[in-house]
Amino acid sequence: MTKYLLIVAFALMGCKSKSVEQTEVIFTGQQFKMELLKGKWLTNGKKNKSDFRIFREDFKMQDSDLSILIPYELKKDSIFFFINKKIISGRLVSMDTKELKILWGNSEPITYYRPK
Repeated sequence: MTKYLLIVAFALMGCKSKSVEQTEVIFTGQQFKMELLKGKWLTNGKKNKSDFRIFREDFKMQDSDLSILIPYELKKDSIFFFINKKIISGRLVSMDTKELKILWGNSEPITYYRPK
């Protein structure tokens, strides 16, 4: 009986179900730093300078249409936007002087670029 159970166990271990690959995001433990965050960040690649966000030191973010100021808050590696009584949150993946990566929800991280 024991031999039979071992054979069944090994057979089950050999049967792996195929699953869809998911992108794994590794958080580095970085925190948002205002001196790096403040200023203009391009949102649709390095060359498209018409879509951007400006993070201001007064904790307001200005969109590329320049008409709306959206309040935001930083807490360690998280950023929170307050829009029409809704809170939208993201987590910092990486940040340096040229690139900013934020994970919004469960999708892939969005990369923002510092204009040249």
